[in-house]
Amino acid sequence: MPPKKPVKKTTKKQTRGLSPSAKLFAAPEDMRAWSTMLLAEAERWPNTSLRRMFGMCSLYRGETIFAALPQTKAFFSPRSIIFKFESPTSAVRARMGKDARIQQTGGIGAKWFGFEMSSERDIRAALLWLDLAYSAATPAPHAAKKAKNGKKRRSAG
Repeated sequence: MPPKKPVKKTTKKQTRGLSPSAKLFAAPEDMRAWSTMLLAEAERWPNTSLRRMFGMCSLYRGETIFAALPQTKAFFSPRSIIFKFESPTSAVRARMGKDARIQQTGGIGAKWFGFEMSSERDIRAALLWLDLAYSAATPAPHAAKKAKNGKKRRSAG
């Protein structure tokens, strides 16, 4: 089992984009367990780091945030993860339109989407959405340079 990556704390400056209408829900035990499973997979992806904020664990590709998974709190609903697309492609938008578990309201900005989980069976689909968000997240220039110098880059799709 690979060693765990250190989790960074979020600074006050990083909380500016949060709308006052954003509501946090307490994450139930099953959701926390599913989040742990998702984090275990996602943290293995190249150039991925974790940071804690708002009772969630945020996932970054380089310095670019692409998702947040509940630890004690959740946005949208008690059983949802969130992921970010700066500008989703038409294919991603079409896929979102076909998935009833996708939500886009919650007071955290138009670039953020929620994925509602109802059982462990939703983990595979949640990983797919996390992978799409990871692939769409452009790493900061210094992170891209690191990827060229030895870390294998993930392909989109």
